[in-house]
Amino acid sequence: MEAVGVILTILVVLVIPAVVTCMKNKFGFLVAGLLLTPIFIWVGSVRLAKPGSHWYCNRYGYDKRKRSWERFEKTPYEVHVEQARALVLPERPVAA
Repeated sequence: MEAVGVILTILVVLVIPAVVTCMKNKFGFLVAGLLLTPIFIWVGSVRLAKPGSHWYCNRYGYDKRKRSWERFEKTPYEVHVEQARALVLPERPVAA
């Protein structure tokens, strides 16, 4: 009987939040949670889902979809590339 309690605890603490994290396309949080500490899995499961993910398409209404789209409009990589490009190649006025 004690084994059933352990299995249910593992299911609630790790497996269900891991599935939710996958459904929200938060694979970085999933990997960090599996390798480092399960708190990352919980963080990934409660944060806003990425646009286009299964969770986003099937569970969000207009307000949450709008918030998600605004938050994930550009990836951090795209932001860094734009900042570097602006430093190296400043915009020049176009001659008419």
